[in-house]
Amino acid sequence: EFYSGVITTLSAWWIQNRKDVSAKEMDSYFHAMINQDIFQFERS
Repeated sequence: EFYSGVITTLSAWWIQNRKDVSAKEMDSYFHAMINQDIFQFERS
């Protein structure tokens, strides 16, 4: 659910602001959002 929300929100924002941000930059933003340390759980 989180990932689909990130994709939807970033895509909608990018469509409105496409001239300011490249597709490559959007890819970086997406990966930064989904690769946050909060998703790294410690294994015991």
